[in-house]
Amino acid sequence: MRTALEDSGRQRRRCWTGPLVALTLLASLTPEAVHAQGVPPDSLTLLWTAPGDDAVTGNAMGYEVRWSLLPITAANWEAAIVVFAAPNPLPAGTHQTMVVRGLIPGTTYYFAIKTVDDAGNWSGLSNVLRWDGIPETTEVPGETVAKPTAWTIEPGYPNPSHTGDFVSIPLFVSGTARNGVVDIFNCAGQRMRRLELNAMSSGPAVVRWDGRNQAERPVAPGVYTAWLIAGPSRASVKLMRVP
Repeated sequence: MRTALEDSGRQRRRCWTGPLVALTLLASLTPEAVHAQGVPPDSLTLLWTAPGDDAVTGNAMGYEVRWSLLPITAANWEAAIVVFAAPNPLPAGTHQTMVVRGLIPGTTYYFAIKTVDDAGNWSGLSNVLRWDGIPETTEVPGETVAKPTAWTIEPGYPNPSHTGDFVSIPLFVSGTARNGVVDIFNCAGQRMRRLELNAMSSGPAVVRWDGRNQAERPVAPGVYTAWLIAGPSRASVKLMRVP
């Protein structure tokens, strides 16, 4: 039984204290892969790592996954379509997946997710994942193994980062595009820095931002958005700079 003091403390807790979720496209399947994977060709699988309820510990209370035909932002989140049957959160650090069905091949969709804790506090918006509805697979004798069709971006680290720190931003390079950029925008939507990604090889990669703008001056403390742009791929993560 909780004491009155504990209940009062919960009521005073007004903001989300867990990390933001980072969505990744795990797989989209061609008709030939249906038998091997058991997922229809009009579907894709989203992957993320479960956040904690407080910082990086415990269990969150729930997820809300939404999709839209337009890039999802905090301003239009409520207009995006809810994807029902999201899984219950597992302990922090656990990989979780969700199959989204009934998509139209060749149509561009945007996905994002929010998390709520046991006090009813909602997280900020995750990175926004774009899917263009073009399945891609790798043929293996006797089976078909699906692989991501787009570049993906994951949360940078350290995050928050201090002035003078480099921020490492993990990527996964896939598809046919080998060149791309990571654009850093401030909260006013102004592009502060462009990081060129040229002749990239398929697989995991890391791009580093030194916390400076295009004029090589340190940016002010605040929240920034790193947008990955490579071929048809568009995805973003939030970065915070502190003094």
